[in-house]
Amino acid sequence: MKKILIIDNSTVIRNVIKNLFIDNQRITIFEASSKEETEQLIKENKFFVVISNLFLNDSSDSEILELLEKNSIPTIIFSSTLESELLGKYSNIIDYVLKDSNGFKYIYKLVSAMEFCYKEKVLVIDDSVTISTQIKEILEKLLLKVTIVEDGVKALEILNQEENFSLILSDYEMPNLNGLELTRKIRSLNYYKNSPVIIITNSNQNDLKIEFYKHGANDIILKPILQEELISKVINIFLNLKQIQEIKTFNHLIDKNVITSTTNTKGKIVSVSGAFCEISGYTKEELLGKNH
Repeated sequence: MKKILIIDNSTVIRNVIKNLFIDNQRITIFEASSKEETEQLIKENKFFVVISNLFLNDSSDSEILELLEKNSIPTIIFSSTLESELLGKYSNIIDYVLKDSNGFKYIYKLVSAMEFCYKEKVLVIDDSVTISTQIKEILEKLLLKVTIVEDGVKALEILNQEENFSLILSDYEMPNLNGLELTRKIRSLNYYKNSPVIIITNSNQNDLKIEFYKHGANDIILKPILQEELISKVINIFLNLKQIQEIKTFNHLIDKNVITSTTNTKGKIVSVSGAFCEISGYTKEELLGKNH
């Protein structure tokens, strides 16, 4: 069970955010309307993420943000104005969100992605220590576990040894093996043939972008890297993976519990559910192609 803390003066605003997660049985919501309440709740609980307004009646914006940073709690700021400068000032701030209907939708989307990808492993490949460190710091705000390697050859060695990376981010301009060639090779690995790959590049040439997509890249990020853009692309990828997993789970439940079969125009069986096989006493191989 993951705990979320919502901090705001307004009961209405807290209820709006709380109701976003009302159907999620894996999340417990806590509320605070003051710095004093926030301090007490932080002492008593370990929070997965905090969603916080900037202004409270008993403190300034810097006081509440300093408290959250001191306790290293990943924080989403929602405010009536854009607060982009806060991203660089406080290391624990994931993103800032405008206090409107789109902002509330984004909060739900961001928290849902974070819940799904919690402690998932990400491989970052870049020969620039500065850039790879920047990416690592941003991704760790989403509670991802990040491994860094400096070139494509070493990345392939790791990918051949480990089959547990959920996302791969690779620079294009690298020695030994560039990002395009690396993506081609990644797609030849059975375990990673469908794994999401993001390419990072200085080039904005359309021909090169087409090459990236044709050879298996899922998305492209141009340098210099913007934290907001990287987070947006990463959460979209994990939400897509979440949806795919949910569809697979649903299909598995249908296969296991619903007795179904389909035939072609000649009356030959072309598909059967696991439940159909169980009740008939035959395997799928024995049933497929037979008359119904």
